[in-house]
Amino acid sequence: MHGAARPTVPEDTGSAGLELAASVASAVAGLRFDSMGADDREGWLRTFSSIDGAVAAGRSRALGAAAGDRPRGAAERSAELVRATGMSDGDARRAVRLADTLEAVPAAAEALAAGEITSGHAAALSSGVPWLYRSAIGSDPTLLAAARNQTVDEFTTTISTWRQELDGDLDGRWLAARQHR
Repeated sequence: MHGAARPTVPEDTGSAGLELAASVASAVAGLRFDSMGADDREGWLRTFSSIDGAVAAGRSRALGAAAGDRPRGAAERSAELVRATGMSDGDARRAVRLADTLEAVPAAAEALAAGEITSGHAAALSSGVPWLYRSAIGSDPTLLAAARNQTVDEFTTTISTWRQELDGDLDGRWLAARQHR
C-alpha cells in the first residue's frame, strides 16, 4: 500500500467482526494493482463488487433486525446508522430503504449476497420500485433476471418500463401528464 494509511478496524464488533475487518483490510492492503495486468485488475474489480454486495446484504439484515420484540421505524434505524458509522443522513436513509426492499424481496437479498447482482442493482430496485410494488418483484422472475444480465443503467431503464407496465402506462402519457402537473 503506497503511502496510504492503514485502515482502522472497529473494536466493538466482537471478535468475529474484528477478525473479519482485519483480514479484509490486510488482504486489500497487500494488493499491488500497479503490477497487475488488465485481466487481473478487472477480476479484482468484480471481486470487490461481489464483496460490496455481500456487505450491503449483511448491513441490510442488521438494519432490519428488531430491537427485542419491538420493530424499529426507518428514522430510528437511520439515526442508529449515522451514530454508529458517521455516514450522512441521506446515505443512512438510502441504506434503510435498501434494507426494507431486501426484506420485502428475499430473492433480491439472496442474489445480492451471492454476488449475482451488484449493490447498484439493489439500489436501483430500492429507489425505482414503490413500496406497494415490491412484493410483485418476487413474483416476477424477469426483473431479477434482467438485473443479473444488465448494467445498472440498463436495469434502471428496465425498472422504469416494468413500473409503467404495472401502472398500465405503456406509452408513458400518464407519467408525462403527472410530471407536467
